[in-house]
Amino acid sequence: MPNREIFKVKFSKLKFLKGHTKKKKLIQYIFSYIESTKQATNEFTPDSITLEHILAQSSGVDDYVGSIGNLLPLGSELNEKAGNKKPIEKMDIYRKSRFMLTQEFAIANYTKWGKEEIEARTISLAEHCYNSIQDSLK
Repeated sequence: MPNREIFKVKFSKLKFLKGHTKKKKLIQYIFSYIESTKQATNEFTPDSITLEHILAQSSGVDDYVGSIGNLLPLGSELNEKAGNKKPIEKMDIYRKSRFMLTQEFAIANYTKWGKEEIEARTISLAEHCYNSIQDSLK
C-alpha cells in the first residue's frame, strides 16, 4: 500500500472526458467501491453506474472538468436529464439518485462549483478511499 500522499497524488490524476476514456472503468469501480462503504446493507448494488460531469464537459475547462472530483455516479436516465445544465440546476436531479455519494453531494448543496471545489472533493474522495482500504487491512 502506498503512503497516503502518494495515493492522493495518483488518485488526483484520474480523469474521464469524451476523448480521454482510458480510466473510465477504474473510476466506475472506485465509485462502486465508495458506494459499498456507504451502504449499511447489501440491498443495493450499483451495477449501472454512468459518470456524470457536475461541471459539464462543454464548459471548456478540460484541465479539471474530467477530474474524479467533478464526477458523480448516476443512472443513465438521470444522467441524460442532467445533460449540460449548470451544477446548481442539477441538484434536484441528483437528489433523485439512489447512489449515496450523489445524494451526499446534493445535500451539500454547493452554490459555487469550480476548480477549487473540484480539487477539494478529489482529495476528499482520495482520503475516503485510502482510509477505507486501510481499515479493511486491519
